[in-house]
Amino acid sequence: MMKDQSIYFLTADMGINLVERFEDSFPDRYLNVGIAEQNLIGVAAGLAESGRRPFVYTISNFLVHRCLEQVRNDVVLHKLPITLVGTSTGFDNAPLGPTHHMLEDWGIIATLPGIKVFSPYNVSSTEETWDEVYSNKQPAYVRLSKGSGLQEGEVAIKGINRKVCVISYGSAARFAFDFAKEKEYDFLPIHILGTNSYQALDTNLENYEEIVVVEDHFCSSGMYSYLCQWKNESNLSLSVKSIAPIDYQNRVGLRINDFMKV
Repeated sequence: MMKDQSIYFLTADMGINLVERFEDSFPDRYLNVGIAEQNLIGVAAGLAESGRRPFVYTISNFLVHRCLEQVRNDVVLHKLPITLVGTSTGFDNAPLGPTHHMLEDWGIIATLPGIKVFSPYNVSSTEETWDEVYSNKQPAYVRLSKGSGLQEGEVAIKGINRKVCVISYGSAARFAFDFAKEKEYDFLPIHILGTNSYQALDTNLENYEEIVVVEDHFCSSGMYSYLCQWKNESNLSLSVKSIAPIDYQNRVGLRINDFMKV
């Protein structure tokens, strides 16, 4: 914001002891709309149409579910350079109950054509996400977890069993890394999700016999689903398995609390 006068920061009554630095430093480019998330998206769209680069921040479940129509109609259909930053993913807000669990957020957003989805897993991947979001003036959804991600030294690893690769993203990468290390599998963290991840998958995964996806998202609309689609489109015979919160409709995933027993 110091370097780019077009960046505008908006929030919906969020970020106590976090966003005040923006309000204090850039009072003319900061707005808290209050508990009015749908208005938040509309205001961001108006600012974008006026030449601003809005970054919109609030809890993921309010940002995605409450505002889906506004995100679709005001942001995506107009191809506006608005970055949606959602915090709290998976079971980050577990004590608040299912209304605050985020097990289908990016899967919903990714169905909208023309929006990119990111879920960084450590500081470096967050910096890469920023570079990609800032340089590409198009709609984006950045999924930020509250949980501890990977340390900078814990990145891709090569195991003894080179036929199996574990992939993950966001805070679930912490569990996936430990799982791959214990099983002596290869491990590949990713931060770009949906169909936009296919280029990375082509480069890294086509020679494996089995891929295990660990995610804090329902597998029916998460990376497991996209991996199955990628596998079919690439005419690969590899096996794809899911370790994720159980989707009771499809019964494909495994409870994430039990995955270390697999």
